[in-house]
Amino acid sequence: PTFLHFALIFVVCVILLRGLRRPDQPDDPIYAAVRQPLGRTNVTPS
Repeated sequence: PTFLHFALIFVVCVILLRGLRRPDQPDDPIYAAVRQPLGRTNVTPS
């Protein structure tokens, strides 16, 4: 259980760090891939 708990905290920390990072920099391909469809949906509602 301790290992799973530590892994869960690590994943949460990574997600928080990615969220705090500026979205202007396409440093994270996953973050950019998640942000692209959201932006396209806002720009072109189709």
